[in-house]
Amino acid sequence: MFGGYMGLRLKTFMPEYQCFNPNGYKGAGCYLFPLMRLQYGIKENPETHDFTLPFPDYAILWGPWRAYGKFMLVFFLVVLLTNRVWCGWLCPFGAFQDAVSFIRKKFSIKEIKLSGAKKNKLNVIKYLFLFLYLIIFFILVFDIARNMDPLYCSICPVKLFLPLFEGNIRNFAVDFTVGIHRFWTSIATLLIGGLVLVGIFFKERFFCYICPIGTCMDLIKRPSLLKLKKNTTSCSDCGNCWRVCPMDIKDIYLEREKEDVDKEDCIFCLKCIEACPEDKALSVRLMKKNIFSSSKAYFTKWIKGRADIKAQSGTDSNNS
Repeated sequence: MFGGYMGLRLKTFMPEYQCFNPNGYKGAGCYLFPLMRLQYGIKENPETHDFTLPFPDYAILWGPWRAYGKFMLVFFLVVLLTNRVWCGWLCPFGAFQDAVSFIRKKFSIKEIKLSGAKKNKLNVIKYLFLFLYLIIFFILVFDIARNMDPLYCSICPVKLFLPLFEGNIRNFAVDFTVGIHRFWTSIATLLIGGLVLVGIFFKERFFCYICPIGTCMDLIKRPSLLKLKKNTTSCSDCGNCWRVCPMDIKDIYLEREKEDVDKEDCIFCLKCIEACPEDKALSVRLMKKNIFSSSKAYFTKWIKGRADIKAQSGTDSNNS
């Protein structure tokens, strides 16, 4: 079980490929951390009413609101230090979405571009999802409904796809054996998951537009130490940053005054910097130190690499 592209062994400390489900999957957590008590093993001692909070190599006994608060504190610190690097590089479902987009591109199927009006409609959906996420989170924090964890997990669309990384296709079946509730929720999961998969196939990173965790990161990332910056005087107005952006963010291209271009929905994939042909027009800074900047030399290598990949793809197609 590893996270995203970085190859990090994350155990139950962070989201993973496999989905821990009450039906018996083991060794992983929910990508919507820290929503689920079951996923992260926050267990109550029935005698002392202490709550065991699992961390790498040790556990802390706290009450429920402090246990969940600890996860939220870790979440805030991750965003403070890394902005939305999680979304662009570590999120396992982001890696799955990119894999689906790779298949679409191999078949030369054109991606759907979202207009401003359609993005506004998705914004309504994403804030609705965030609202529901927070309601469930606070219900769990104050221990109001102890059985809500499996309810959410029963209809989660992500649980269909992430177990595929470990060769598990069990969630694609309708369960007839465990009662009418599980029967209908498994059907609901398949329907919702099917809609999400269609969206992902025709629009790169479609789920990132409505992901409640990404939305939550957007709301708290302002004080983050990692920032995307633009030198407007160096910008040649080529529009590459907009064309390569998987989230169709046009504001970075249009910005002509502000240096800070850390826009809403930016997943810090850094494709805009790769595609920028001007020296230091776009850069990522940790506090005041440049971590990665655009350059003509890097752009030339990037273009050559893309051309080589396209040429190789054409050769393979002709040979087949």
